[in-house]
Amino acid sequence: MFKIMVPHTVIVGSDSIFWHSTLWSVLCEEIFYALYPILNRVGSSFGLAKTLKSAFVIALPVAWFCSPAEEWQDLGILGTAVVLFPVWLLGCHLAEHVSSLKEARSPRVIWSWRLGAWAAMWVAEILHFHGGIPQTRSSIWIGVYCYFWVRAEISHYKNRAPRAVLVWAGRWSYSMYLIHPLVIALCVKYDFLTEGSRLSSAGKIALILIGSYLFYLAVERPSHGIAKKIALFRPNEPSQDVEHAKSFEQSGLRGASYTMAREPFVAPRPGHLGQ
Repeated sequence: MFKIMVPHTVIVGSDSIFWHSTLWSVLCEEIFYALYPILNRVGSSFGLAKTLKSAFVIALPVAWFCSPAEEWQDLGILGTAVVLFPVWLLGCHLAEHVSSLKEARSPRVIWSWRLGAWAAMWVAEILHFHGGIPQTRSSIWIGVYCYFWVRAEISHYKNRAPRAVLVWAGRWSYSMYLIHPLVIALCVKYDFLTEGSRLSSAGKIALILIGSYLFYLAVERPSHGIAKKIALFRPNEPSQDVEHAKSFEQSGLRGASYTMAREPFVAPRPGHLGQ
């Protein structure tokens, strides 16, 4: 799609669109999923806790000493995958233990987590631009916080019906993450809504929302439908995680922590990575 709409887009090489766009996170996930069969065996032998510790021991020095990597592009695809791998494992751990989470009843607690997430991301942004601590160093800690935040959200919505409009918006929020730079690039290319006024900014936001929703209808939703038709379990095996995944998806927990929210559809069954 990028290549068709922007012909000079580079597909292969160091300047690939897969790395210099929002697709970088998808590329990292593909690396993680490719490693999953090996990870499954390692986790079954040593347990997820030890696997997580090992991942953090490797990721932290890479994140801290690979200077001056201020952006993920500076760190490179392999370095980025190593740094963010522990966060992905936390998502797997969360997906494995969805059924064991207890219901949280206090609105004050969940709003504390939400405001804390906003504050943590704000501090990370200030540090990135003004504090000399780039996102390549802080993101791993933001990922750890998001693990506890998303876990709190799941517990909060265990026996609550989320707002329908938020669930609806959450379903196509990842499409917005993928599509918004393409819409902006097209606006720049055709000098459309580039005046810098509030009206043009509002129009650009509207185009992003419309384009994202159309992409969701045309690509993301059909892809989810195909994925759900693929047998994840042998006929004689229980598939309890499928029900957990459905309830997880209905909570609308996508967007910023989309990777974690998506894990129940792809993460191992309970016990496959150890306890």
